[in-house]
Amino acid sequence: MAPHPRCSRRFRASSLLTLLLLMPTGCGFWRTVPASSVTSGDVPVNGEELRFRLPSDPRLWHLQVERVEPPFVEGLAWAAALTWSQAAGVEGSADAAPPAQMRLDLRSLELVEVETPGRGLAVTSGIVLGVLAAVSAAVVLVVINSLSLRRTAADRPTP
Repeated sequence: MAPHPRCSRRFRASSLLTLLLLMPTGCGFWRTVPASSVTSGDVPVNGEELRFRLPSDPRLWHLQVERVEPPFVEGLAWAAALTWSQAAGVEGSADAAPPAQMRLDLRSLELVEVETPGRGLAVTSGIVLGVLAAVSAAVVLVVINSLSLRRTAADRPTP
């Protein structure tokens, strides 16, 4: 028994709507900048998320910036746990650190990564639109091909 054609249209429409709703939460991109450019104010980070490694800790830290007082940034920070292969032979803790308030002196770091969600949204949108364009082009080619096959079949003389 074949599915009802309206059900498949509704399913496609709801799938597309779900994809469009979830798209902004897709890929995030991180931009690596010198910590001195954050301290000098060249790179605004208030309200952004930073990613960095402390000199005394092998874990990757995240900090949701709530306040900037150069050369310090303050906010909620947490550390990601190291995988088993990363933790092998590493001194210090490999466990995740629970979120806690942190005041970070940027002078102790060389580089920080700043999350750029706008770029992630642009790239994700471009990929989705590219896939939709490719699928649309394939559908158009199939329709054109089927129409040309019908015409050639209709043009053949019947014996």
